[in-house]
This record gives sequence, structure tokens and C-alpha cells, in this order.
Amino acid sequence: MIRPYEDSDFDAFRTMFGDYFANDFQMPLSEADLTKVCTDIARDLRVVPQLFLDLAVVDGAPVGFIAYQVDSPASDWCEREGWGMVRELYVVPARRRQGHGRALAAHAADVLTALGVPGLYLTGDDAAEAFWTALGYRPTAQICARNDCRIYVRETIRA
Repeated sequence: MIRPYEDSDFDAFRTMFGDYFANDFQMPLSEADLTKVCTDIARDLRVVPQLFLDLAVVDGAPVGFIAYQVDSPASDWCEREGWGMVRELYVVPARRRQGHGRALAAHAADVLTALGVPGLYLTGDDAAEAFWTALGYRPTAQICARNDCRIYVRETIRA
């Protein structure tokens, strides 16, 4: 099941986010920094228009998350105003290769497409290319200056 983040999910989200940075990026965050980042994200969900954080939940426990938005000057990351952007996608290692990442990405794409964005984009490293291309994204030659990762794009599909 995929559902929106709730304040009661803070501890589970904080744990996943810390693991995400420590293991996937090899950038462990101090406890104080981790708490601040996650608190800021939770606050931004209430004040930044069209910013979303949804969780994949199995047996009542969050096993992954996706953060996404419609780019606007109100967000702290706005590379393509009006486009949908997948900011972060994470699934706990024990639950990978079970369809949770694919389901989260498809859910975000559906929400963003319903909001009328002309396209979707994300930044990712080359290790993630097979995953994202299987979901209809294509790598571009552009490298994002903010995180030194390739930009992937996908046109939205209109009914």
C-alpha cells in the first residue's frame, strides 16, 4: 500500500532517511543533522505547495518512501519550473526487488501527471539507469550542477 506521510511516521521516516544517506550515498548524517533534515522535510510538506512524501507500507510498517514535487520557486529545488520532479526514492534493502520502488515511482508519476505537468525529471547516478529507463525515463546528456548526477526525463502521457 502507498499512502501519504503522516506526522506519526516521523521516526520510521527518519530511520529510512538516515539509512538512505549512510548506505546509498555513503554520507552518514549525525543524529542532530538527520533530525534537522527530517524535521525540515516534514515542515516543508505543510508549507510548500505541491510537495509530496508518500510511503510504501507493508504489514503496517513503512518500507520505502518517495519525495516528489511540482517544481516552483517556492521549493528549494527548482530546475524546471512547472515540471514534476522525483526528489528522492528509497526502499529498505530487505524489501528491494519486490516492486515497491516501481510502485512508488508509478504512484508519483500518476499524481504529477494528474496535476498537469508537461514532463517528469529526476537526477540519478549511472547505477540507477536500468531502473529508471524501465519506467520510461531517458537519460539526458545534462549533469545537474547541484548534485553532479545525470538528469533523466520522461514526457507525461495524456489520456
